[in-house]
Parts: sequence; structure tokens; C-alpha cells
Amino acid sequence: MDGQQQPLPPDGQGDGQAQGGGQAPGAQAGPNLATFDTIMGGVMMEIRALGLVSKIKTFAGLPEKNVSEKFRAWLKDMNRVCRALNASPDRVRATALSSLSGAAAEHLSRFLTSNPQAGWPQIRATLAAKYLEESDMQMAQRNLHALKQQQNELVEDFCDKIEQYAEDAYPGHNLNDPIVQVTMVQVFIDGVRDDAMMKKLLRDRPATLDAARRIAVQEQRATRAFNITRRREEPMDVDVTTKKESRVDELEKQVQELKKKLEDQEKRSVATTVQNPYKHEWASDGQPICSYCREPGHIYRICSKRLNKGKNSAHLN
Repeated sequence: MDGQQQPLPPDGQGDGQAQGGGQAPGAQAGPNLATFDTIMGGVMMEIRALGLVSKIKTFAGLPEKNVSEKFRAWLKDMNRVCRALNASPDRVRATALSSLSGAAAEHLSRFLTSNPQAGWPQIRATLAAKYLEESDMQMAQRNLHALKQQQNELVEDFCDKIEQYAEDAYPGHNLNDPIVQVTMVQVFIDGVRDDAMMKKLLRDRPATLDAARRIAVQEQRATRAFNITRRREEPMDVDVTTKKESRVDELEKQVQELKKKLEDQEKRSVATTVQNPYKHEWASDGQPICSYCREPGHIYRICSKRLNKGKNSAHLN
């Protein structure tokens, strides 16, 4: 069909002409409105040609432990395909039927028989009421409200994550529903890392997540431009390195000078010790103690015992 449905022929034409012989005389012309089965058959052929059904994991609705988890996986695939098909009601109905089997397919067939014009929101709601547990949705809603933007995570990626979690938290709802949009916007505002961006969002109070995304992207770009400008005003890395190296050289020079002063002081101290081998000691009453005889009242240079000993030695010689 080349992706397009053929226009219906005008009343009284088509059936006989398609067979090449015209309508038989006396035959009553039936209603020329296409039946539900005819529409579904043509659309399903178109979808198979596009290969969209093969991208959806088949859901059978069997009573098993992880039936809710399998239904959520099918629901995510269907949401992606519906967006790709622009949510055409005929295509959505055909896609849903083609991707279901067993009890789930029978349940949807009965629903569409009673509601032949039902769109994706109604199909999603009736299947969610049957296959999703309330505890799973409550847990998904808690996980949605706990979302936080990670370090180095772009705001666009954070918005996409919020939409993915919202699909689990509100499986029977359209994400464009105003209540769901308000919830996603609040999660986004509470979860962004940048304080200036959060203040901007609180001031503007966007009504939808897409509006919040646009505001945040503008703030994100402005922050990047500001940081680039700031970096240009800061000293280059080469200048910083040169200053550090100069400071190190200066400190090394000061250490060498201090080391030299200590060495000179040590040399002077040694020379003083050699020139004055006998240091004066002092008694408690303030009189000097001779370093030769160890008696107070005089010093080595005028010690009579030392001098007399020297004279006696000279007389004997």
C-alpha cells in the first residue's frame, strides 16, 4: 500500500468495477462503509511492511509471577511505536493486537469489539487495569519522585529519564495529561543539580516538561559560556607554573643562605673553643674558680700554684 490507504470509491461504485463486470442487475447495493475487519486487515499489512511489530516484545498475559514486569516492557515498546506512528488510532489498534497473544489478545479483542474506535489511551488503561498491580505502580511513583540529576548528566538526558520512569509510574495515563506533566516538572525542578537553574525554573513555573527542558537548556548553555569567559580571564597554566617555579627557586635560595649562616656560626664557635681551652667557672658567691687548682678567688692565668710549679721546674733544670 506504499504507506497510504487508498481512497474509498463513491457510493454505488467499486465492488462491481473491482470485479470488472459492473453490478449485476437487480442486485441491491450494500453499504459502502468499510467494516472494522477490513480496516484492521489493511492497516496490519501496512504495519508488517514497516517492520514495527517485530520491535515489540509479545505479551501473552499468562498468570505467572512476573506478568506485571512483562506487561510494563510491552507497554514501553508500544509507547515508542505509537510515537513513531504519530498515534494513528487504526495503526495503534492493529499494532496492539499484532503484538499480543493468548489471553491478552482475547481480552483486547473483546474490548475493541465493544469499543471499535478506542485509541491508545483507552487500550492502555484497560490492559493496565488487568495486568498491573497497585504495589508496582506505587513503587514506580516513589522511584520517580526520588530521581536526581547525576554529576555531568545533561538536562536533556535527565528529562528523558524522568519520562521513562513516568511511563512505569502512570502506565494507564497519557504522559501529556496535565496532572502527569505537573508531576514530571516538579520532579525535574527538585532533581536538578544547579541552584541557579532551579531558581530560574521556580520563577518561571513551566506547565510542561518540554517547557522546563527548554528553560534548563538555555541556562545550561549560559553557564557554559560564563565558565568559558571566566577561564579566559584567569592566568594561563604556563603563567601559574612559572610563578610556582620562581617561588620554589626563591625558597631554595633562602635555605642555602640559612645553611651557610649556620655553618659560619659553627666555625666561629669551634675557633672560640680552641682559643680559650680553659673556660671560667663561677662559685655561688660570684667569685671565679681556677681551672687549674679548682679553688675560688682567682683564675688560671694568675694561679700561684701553677706559677710556682713552673718556677720549681725551671730551678731544677
